[in-house]
Amino acid sequence: MNKNIFCLLLVIILIWSCKNNSTTLKKNKDIKFETINIEKNFNPDSTEDSTNFIISYVKISDFGKKNIADLINKDILKLILTDEDGSLYQTTDELINSFFNGYKSFMGEFPEISIPWATEKKVSVISALNNTICIGYNVYYSTGGAHPNYYTNYYNYNIVTGNILTLKDIVINDKMDSLLKIAESKFRIIKEIPDGEEYETIGFTFPDGVFYLSNNFYFTEDKIVFYYNTYEIAPYVLGPTEIEIDLKDLKEIINFSNL
Repeated sequence: MNKNIFCLLLVIILIWSCKNNSTTLKKNKDIKFETINIEKNFNPDSTEDSTNFIISYVKISDFGKKNIADLINKDILKLILTDEDGSLYQTTDELINSFFNGYKSFMGEFPEISIPWATEKKVSVISALNNTICIGYNVYYSTGGAHPNYYTNYYNYNIVTGNILTLKDIVINDKMDSLLKIAESKFRIIKEIPDGEEYETIGFTFPDGVFYLSNNFYFTEDKIVFYYNTYEIAPYVLGPTEIEIDLKDLKEIINFSNL
């Protein structure tokens, strides 16, 4: 074989090997988006009633695959236009007016309760790395209860297929238990829970007391972060839980070619 050709092949193999063994995700600079903001007050002339509705969401620009961008944007709009009862509205005005009508009806029935209502719905781009774009959906709402409620959901889209990635898509077939053990160890360290101590004794409510991996997760350039919403594994007072794991520790567990 010609020496120059051999050297060229060797360089290509080395580059391919480094690329496929990398545990660091690279920013995808092709992903562009704009942010749309909407805010409306129930009584804009009142200085006492601060009932309002705030919406903020991203619209992904065409990054060479218009069908995928349109699919993601359709999902984003559906998140924004769906209320907490699961009703889907056609426009943001319909959604907001329904919320205000609910408040007006409540005040008509209980005029002595002067607690303003509020809702904030936000969809943002958390990260755009390799062939994966992560969308974060944040909701905050207060409708006169003892305390406001809030939650965050993450959606990881593969921009080649348009599919939402689950843990099964990114974890090597027989490595889920290994990931589970690493995450549980991190969780005990974060919450200062000694090995062997049951979670219920300090207020955590895993089903049957068994730790599980949340399918609610997102990526940074060098980490995967698992997110458990308020009430999911603990009472309101303990708030949400995040577990960060360095990707370099998951080299034999995560299928990086799927990201």
